[in-house]
Amino acid sequence: MRVSKIERLIRLVEESEQISKLEVSGRKGLRVLIRKTTQGAKRVEKRVKEDESKLPPPGPKYRLIRSPYTGTFSYLELGKTPLVMIGGRVEAEQTVAAIIVDGEIKTIKSEYSGVIDMLFPEEGDSVEKGKPIYRIDVHV
Repeated sequence: MRVSKIERLIRLVEESEQISKLEVSGRKGLRVLIRKTTQGAKRVEKRVKEDESKLPPPGPKYRLIRSPYTGTFSYLELGKTPLVMIGGRVEAEQTVAAIIVDGEIKTIKSEYSGVIDMLFPEEGDSVEKGKPIYRIDVHV
């Protein structure tokens, strides 16, 4: 899906008084989710199915942040606001998510600086150790 189409969808959600959430599914498992929050902020998420064979290889432009634990995934800070957002810049060593393991919250820090390009699990999903949780464009 082209960025221009996603930007048009964002404007549609922002300008609408009746639409608070819009989800579009595309080819190869791509999903775009746009939500309007109470503060009027927008959030765009690109997700793909767990099948890593459909992903372009990380290569020199992209790096994957993988879960170091098996547990329940959370990208929300104290259950409220996202720690990072799709399209948002992150720095190396910045906390980007948490995994709840046996009732204990374990934070995950980015190994790379760049822009979050994709989010794989959804809030509250079970994740396995070694599975990707974010893809980062390190050349932005």
